[in-house]
Amino acid sequence: MDIAKQSDQSKQKVAGTNLDETFYYDNIHLKGLGGWLIIVHIALWLFLFNAGINLLLVTLPKIIQLSKYSDPASPLYDSTWAVTIPFQFIGNFLIILSLLVLLVKFVRRRSNFPRLFIIFNIGVTLFYFVDLVLLLLMTTLSDASLLTYVSALLRQALLCVLWIAYFARSKRVKVTFIR
Repeated sequence: MDIAKQSDQSKQKVAGTNLDETFYYDNIHLKGLGGWLIIVHIALWLFLFNAGINLLLVTLPKIIQLSKYSDPASPLYDSTWAVTIPFQFIGNFLIILSLLVLLVKFVRRRSNFPRLFIIFNIGVTLFYFVDLVLLLLMTTLSDASLLTYVSALLRQALLCVLWIAYFARSKRVKVTFIR
C-alpha cells in the first residue's frame, strides 16, 4: 500500500473530527522521540551533568568560603561577591531542579514539555545575563574570566533562539508531546 492511500485512509478514519486530530493522524510517522528530539534528550542530560559539576566543584566551595570573598582584608575581596556567589548557587540549584523536571516531562511526553523547555531556555539565558552583569561590577575579575562568561552567555543565547524556533515550528514536537 503506498503512502497516498495510507494518508487517504487516515483522513477517512478521522472524518468529522477537528483539525488537530487530522493533523495528528496525517503526521503519525513523526510521532516519537526521534530526529532532533534525540539531540534534545542528550543535551538535557549533558546540561544536568555540567550544572551538577559546576554546583559541586565551583559554586559550593565559594559558598563555603564566602567569608574569604567578603572580608575586606582578603586579596580576593570584592563587595559584589556577597551577592554574586549566593545568586550563582541558587541559580545553579534551580537549573538542576528544572532539568530534572524537564527530563521527567520529556520521557513521559507531556504536552507542557515544549512550553516549559522554552521557558527554561529563556530563564537560563536571563540567569547568565544577570550573572555577567554582576561579574562586570567586580574589579578583581580577570579579562579571561569575563571572556569565559561572555562566551557562555552568547552560546546560551544562540541555543535559546535555535531551540525556541525548533519547538515552535516542528511537526514532530507537536505530535510527540500530546499526553
